Amino acid sequence: SGATEVQVEMSAINGNLQIRIADNGCGLAAPAGRGAHHGLAGMRERLLRLGGRCEIVSNADQGTTVTFIVPVQAGI
Repeated sequence: SGATEVQVEMSAINGNLQIRIADNGCGLAAPAGRGAHHGLAGMRERLLRLGGRCEIVSNADQGTTVTFIVPVQAGI
């Protein structure tokens, strides 16, 4: 990825756990076709099962930011 910096932030916002990971790398290439980026698709699928979501923002030569948002259940 060519990243020289990575930032990780974790916070609780409106009853959700939010984890944000950002780097200053080269960004994600456009998917080459079906099956590209299996890891990201798997993360999204797992979060959906928990009622959460995964947001990915990537720009060429500007890095990638991945944000995981998961609802926090009371009593856990």
